[in-house]
Amino acid sequence: MKGSYMWKRKGIRAYFLRTSLLLLTVILFIIGALSVHTYHEQSQLAEKKQELRDKAELTESINSTLNNLVFHGRTYLAFQSEDDLERVFIHLSGLDLLLNQMNAYTLSADEEVLYRQLEEFIVDYEFSLMPQAISFVENDDYEGLREFWNEGTNESVMSYLSRTASMENKLSSQVTNLYDETVDAANFQSFLGLILMGATMLLYMIALSGVLTRLVKPLESLTEAADDLAAGREVTLEIVDRQDELGSLSNAFHNMARSISEKEEELTAQYEELQCQQIELQQYLTSMKTSNEKLELFNQLNHAISLSLNKEAFITSIFNYINKLYLFDKSIFTLTSERIYKARGASEKTVDRFIQSDKSDLIIRLQQDRHVVIKRKSENAEQGMADDPIDVYDLYSGVMDAEKKVMAIFSATRIGQPFSDEEISEIDGIMNRASLALERTVIYEEMETSRKLSQDIIDNLNEGIMFVSVKGEVLQYNEAVCQMVRCEGVPREDNVDLHGWLDKFTRYVQDSDGLANFISKFINDDIHGTMNYQYEVETDQDVRVINVYGTSVYHNQERVGTIFVHRNITKEYELDKMKSELVSTVSHELRTPLSSVLGFTELLLTKSLKPERQKKYLDTIYKEAQRLTNLINNFLDLQRMEAGTQAYTMETKRMDKVVMEVMNNFKHEKQHYLKFVDESLDARVKMDEARIQQVLTNLLSNAIKFSPDGGDITVTLRNLDSMLMVTVEDEGLGIPEEHMDTLFSKFQRIDQHDRKKIGGTGLGLAISREIIENHEGSIWVESELGKGTTFSFNLPLMRHVITATEQEGAPISQKGSVMIVEDDASLALLLSEELKTNRFRVIHHFDPVSAYHDSVQQSFSAIVVDLMLGEEMDGWDLIKKLKETPETHTIPIIISSALDKSEDKMREFGIKDYLTKPYPPDELSKTLLQFVSSNERKEGEVLFPGDSPPSVS
Repeated sequence: MKGSYMWKRKGIRAYFLRTSLLLLTVILFIIGALSVHTYHEQSQLAEKKQELRDKAELTESINSTLNNLVFHGRTYLAFQSEDDLERVFIHLSGLDLLLNQMNAYTLSADEEVLYRQLEEFIVDYEFSLMPQAISFVENDDYEGLREFWNEGTNESVMSYLSRTASMENKLSSQVTNLYDETVDAANFQSFLGLILMGATMLLYMIALSGVLTRLVKPLESLTEAADDLAAGREVTLEIVDRQDELGSLSNAFHNMARSISEKEEELTAQYEELQCQQIELQQYLTSMKTSNEKLELFNQLNHAISLSLNKEAFITSIFNYINKLYLFDKSIFTLTSERIYKARGASEKTVDRFIQSDKSDLIIRLQQDRHVVIKRKSENAEQGMADDPIDVYDLYSGVMDAEKKVMAIFSATRIGQPFSDEEISEIDGIMNRASLALERTVIYEEMETSRKLSQDIIDNLNEGIMFVSVKGEVLQYNEAVCQMVRCEGVPREDNVDLHGWLDKFTRYVQDSDGLANFISKFINDDIHGTMNYQYEVETDQDVRVINVYGTSVYHNQERVGTIFVHRNITKEYELDKMKSELVSTVSHELRTPLSSVLGFTELLLTKSLKPERQKKYLDTIYKEAQRLTNLINNFLDLQRMEAGTQAYTMETKRMDKVVMEVMNNFKHEKQHYLKFVDESLDARVKMDEARIQQVLTNLLSNAIKFSPDGGDITVTLRNLDSMLMVTVEDEGLGIPEEHMDTLFSKFQRIDQHDRKKIGGTGLGLAISREIIENHEGSIWVESELGKGTTFSFNLPLMRHVITATEQEGAPISQKGSVMIVEDDASLALLLSEELKTNRFRVIHHFDPVSAYHDSVQQSFSAIVVDLMLGEEMDGWDLIKKLKETPETHTIPIIISSALDKSEDKMREFGIKDYLTKPYPPDELSKTLLQFVSSNERKEGEVLFPGDSPPSVS
């Protein structure tokens, strides 16, 4: 009933509700109609846009698949890869599937034409073009394939690729145009919405105007009356005859104004009384605030000076506190013994003058009177805008220690305003409290300086120092002990618990429990004297041997702790171990040949032997004597090298010749295949030939000795800038990584079970390094355990290898690799030089078996064979095996021999001519060069110097 009554009465609320309901109905109708229209348009555009996007993506996939099809088809035709052929048919199936998907959409005329043409292309490519091209490839008819491809096939394929790409671009363009249409439609909808919104706002303004007309006028009258009431003027608002809410409000305001006017005088009197009380309260609060601020600043000062152990921080704290409490025109607080100060309001020049001035008289007065106040006339800089000089007051107060010595001076200046007695007294009190804090700071800095000096002394010792209290706390230690036991990451702290510290301290110690027990025994027991303990620490590279001794420390006959001194004795330990191993090794190396010499000598002296057996025994005695001589010479050489008295006879020699001579000494080695690869353009170096032969002999001996199962041993020469590099590579046991760094040290041997039977003193590599370094070269090793070792060294060439002429020519391996199988080192070297001059890479073999083994493993442009070789296999045997082996039967073979012609062999191998040694070396080069220039060869061709390679018809 109440709601129905409110709706029927003619009040503001009812009028507003009716107007709002009507306006809301119109707005909702307009919004609904616009939303339905917009949704319908967007749905149509979205469906069309999705269809175009799907067709564009499908066309892109067709284009990509077609490109892949053509790419793999051409790759197959070029390289005959079955994998590419398989991919061709996969892409054909993929194209067929994609075209079926394309046909599911509504296609335009151009799209329908492209679809039909692609179907025809797939069928033609799969059943006509590709089979014909495959037949050309299988018949090796590449000329026919090229003509077939150029007759129109290539243009047809490229045309389809182009049309597919064009259709893809066209669809992309349609998608872009559709996006533009969508944007235009959205803009139109927005414009239509704006028009409807404007119409709605117009309706709203018309409705609002009617509401405001009924509200504004009465409210303006009420506002004017309220302004008069606020200003204390007479209110002229009359009682109105209006039945709505504004009428009731106007009449109520009229009654309120009359009541306020009656009580105004009473309220005014009460306000004046409250105003007086507020002023008194404000003064009290200001006083309390000032007192609290002073107390807070004083507490902050006490806290700062009680914690400060730094003079600069101390001076700053006191200075800032005083300047917050009192106002000064200029002030400075400075130490008397150091240039540490804090200033405010004074120039740098004024501060320097004050600090450097003689303050002896001022200090005496401060010691007598506690503070000094000086009244003076202002200087020009202090006078400011005043016409005449004004009074200036300077206050000086000192900080004194217990012996009345002034440690710091505070000075403040006020222009035209004196210091009150209360201020002076408070400043003196602050200086008194500061004296104790400053004394404490001075004492702390002296102690800290002394402590740092002691720690620096300890840290600079080579020995590791650690001091442990009787309670088990680590009071002090230096950096050396951490470096020894690898505890660098442990935080540097004082009074560290020993047990927690030991866990980190002994982390890398091998016998950590033993070291911990040694340290704990000193702490728990009162041990007099000194005790030692030796332990080992594991590192990334090696093992350190550390000796530690401990001794108790007493103060006033009371034990206060234990000092432990750690010393790194790794070098001494290794030296002792090396001495023991040296004695053992030298004893074995000396006794073994001496036993042979004594035994065979005794047999010769005591028994009647046949001359052949006597000669055999004497040969053995001679070899063992040579072995002893070499051992003694090694020791003497090493001693002379270390003393710097070793003499070298430096001459210009060819390294390839030296290598051949040394390898010739090992050519009868049966278990190992020796190979010489010469890739150098220039092998002339300045050397002591005997010493370089010693190095090469040692390296080759080691390669044979540490390859007990045999294998290839390859010596290689190559140029590297201005150096000649020599490498000796084997397929032996290899070297463990942990021994690589010490391999060239004297007396170093690898003590492993698979090497115990291999003799040696460990001097050869050390001597080799000394020799190479004295030739201004370097020597190094590369090895993998179980796979072999490569020793390399380089020596300076007599000239820079890469000259301008050589840079213009071909590299040494451009014309291919040539193998020389020749047991005469001199002739092999002559032929090698001739071939290298003509840019051939030369590999030399003494043994035909190793030559055959090498020819199977790598490719050669030609093989030069001497017919008179080893006992097991001669030159003809080698040629026969090469002819019978599929990997080598096409390699041209050039015979270089001093034997007479063999008609049977000539007929067997198809030889038409025969040239015997000696012959000019350039005939061999001409034969090879003619063969290489022809760029063709017949299988199994056997040539002789003077023969010409067969012509190609």
